[in-house]
Amino acid sequence: MSELWCPVLYNEYVVGYVHVWNTAARRERISRDVIEFVQQFAKVLCYSLVTNGYFKVENSTERRYEAPIIDLSASGLLFAHTSAELVRELLVHTDLDLSVRLDKRTIPVGGRIMRKFRDAENTYFGLLFLKIEQEDFQFLFHFLYGKEFDPSLEGRWEGGAPPPPLDMS
Repeated sequence: MSELWCPVLYNEYVVGYVHVWNTAARRERISRDVIEFVQQFAKVLCYSLVTNGYFKVENSTERRYEAPIIDLSASGLLFAHTSAELVRELLVHTDLDLSVRLDKRTIPVGGRIMRKFRDAENTYFGLLFLKIEQEDFQFLFHFLYGKEFDPSLEGRWEGGAPPPPLDMS
């Protein structure tokens, strides 16, 4: 009999197992492809449990960090931080809420980490804006590009510049 136990991990704790076994007449070994599939399944299962509220939310889950903005556009930003905790918790495709301070205005933004890379001192996080109030977006656009947002610019690059021509030959 071949048997596989794969832990379901949540915040570095084992909260369950995925158990796979082979009791068929041929009793072949469980392949590496099946092992890798089960590992990915355990991660997806945990993510689904978290997003559907299975785990009790602790009061201390909200944390605040100050981080410098390296680059800012109307669709997202790049920030840097030295915290090892952030490196562990902010994975690519992690959604988070943050506040962007520009001049005397604070803009609440919901976003998703789309890039993550390191250098010797910092970890850099590229964030795509997913949720921003229209009034805040208008302010941000004017702050960055010195002009009002025009809906006809939606298919264009930042600030209304046309994309460069592509040579597909």
